[in-house]
Amino acid sequence: MRVPAECDHDADLVLAEAAVRLDALRKYNAELQDENDNLRKANQDCVAWEKACKADLDRALARADACQREAQIWKQEARTQSAIVAEIYQELTGKTGEPGGWNGARPLRPAIFRKQAEAVDEVTRLYVPSGMARTSLEECANRLRQQADELEKVGEHDA
Repeated sequence: MRVPAECDHDADLVLAEAAVRLDALRKYNAELQDENDNLRKANQDCVAWEKACKADLDRALARADACQREAQIWKQEARTQSAIVAEIYQELTGKTGEPGGWNGARPLRPAIFRKQAEAVDEVTRLYVPSGMARTSLEECANRLRQQADELEKVGEHDA
């Protein structure tokens, strides 16, 4: 040991400083390890969240496909119902609905409107879930019934 002590040369001072620095490095290393563990957990949470989002997306896409298939079925059913309504209309009025096929000789009859209202009610009941579309169709059927009532009143006045 030297008198006065020299920090760079005296063994006890160098070893004491090295011990202090090693303790500081150990604490810093422990902090880094904790931060690494926290980041690893956060990464695992992100991976789990990503998998959950992908599963939700897959379910949504499957539902969208099912809705498209259902829409195609409804579209076909609407075509079928339209053909049925056209047949009923032709049966009741003698009119085909084709250009040049209108026969103006037969007057409108309340029975036509009532039959149409029944057809709308039947289609609505069978194929339309509750909601805005169903309400709109029910209003349409009610308007057809009102028109039938008005035609009957006009017919009474004419008689």
